[in-house]
Parts: sequence; structure tokens; C-alpha cells
Amino acid sequence: MCKMKSLNKKQQRSEKTKGTIIDAAKKLFFAHGFSDVSTEQIAKESGISKGGIFHHFSSKEELGLSVLRSTLDDFKHLLPIIEESEDLRAVMRMVISETMSFGRENPGFIKMLIWFLLRIDEEADNKKFYFMMKEAFLESLLPYHQILESLFVRLEQTHPREKALLLMGLLDGIIIYTTYVDKLSKFEPELADYFDDFDNLADLVMELFFPKKE
Repeated sequence: MCKMKSLNKKQQRSEKTKGTIIDAAKKLFFAHGFSDVSTEQIAKESGISKGGIFHHFSSKEELGLSVLRSTLDDFKHLLPIIEESEDLRAVMRMVISETMSFGRENPGFIKMLIWFLLRIDEEADNKKFYFMMKEAFLESLLPYHQILESLFVRLEQTHPREKALLLMGLLDGIIIYTTYVDKLSKFEPELADYFDDFDNLADLVMELFFPKKE
């Protein structure tokens, strides 16, 4: 019994340490991009040695994918809301608004996601990288797609899976474009408020998928 308790405490400490590393890496990756952050910086930010980081993660890439999974897991809190809510259009609008706001506030997330997607071809012969990407997809991107699909199903929309995919692509495009404009605004001040009304954008996206009946 004592041995079991000791093992549980060890596992809890390990999970806590992993969480600390992921939080530190997330902060740095989202601020500077995956490729521009070193493990030395993550060690300094987390207060955990490089050896400690690589004890929990076999590579920087594995840590990066853990950051992506952890981030997309945050959207899973929407599942019980979807199941219990009677106003599904309001829930859909909330999902759209939260996704766009998250992307605007964390521009490094999309940059990081694209970096990993582009690496798939480069790492075609790297089975370990492939399986890490597959796991990340099954645990993060796919559940997010399923959240949107379930909303379209409950809203009695035709082709719910395809519409969920279209909505994901549209939101990604909005996030990438508005991030680009934000960066340009540092040199072109008149662009600073070009896309400042995200509430209006969310309403327009809703109109595209759920046009008002005349």
C-alpha cells in the first residue's frame, strides 16, 4: 500500500512538472514561434533544467506537439455546453468568437501549427515524428472538428462534417489574415484598427452559414 501511495505521488509530481514545462513552452512558442525558441529559454522560463525537460519529452518537437494538444484541449469545455444548451445558434456564435479571439491573442499558435504541418513531408521517413503528428491530430484537431460537426448536426444542417471543415478553414484564414494586418500596422498606423470589431466578424460568419430567412 505504501509503495502504491509513493508511486502515485511520484506520478503526480511528474505530471505537475510536465504541466510547468508545457506552460512555459506555450508562453514562449506563442510569443516568438516554435523555431525561434531554444530549450535553454524554456528551461529558464520553467525553472527546470534541460535534462529535466528531456526526461519528460524526448525532443523539442514532442514538447511542441504537447503544447498544441494542451491548447486545443481548452476548447473541450464547450462539449457539455453544446449538449445542454437549447440555444445552439448562440453556442455556435460563441465558438466562432472564442476561436477568432484566441487566434488574435495567440498568433504564434497558427504559425506553430503550420510549421508542424509543413514538416510532415520533410519527415516522411521519420516514423516517430509521423506517429507523434497522428496522435496530436487524433487528440486535438479532430475533437475540435467534431465539436463543430456536432453543432451542425444538432442545428439540423445538411453535410455537417463538410461544413465543419469549411468553418475551420474560414476561421484559420481570418486569424492568419488579421495577424498579418496586425504586424503591418506597426509600420502602417492607419491599419491599427482595421479589424478591431471581432463581434461584427463573428456575426458575418454566422450569416454565411445560417442566412436569415426573408
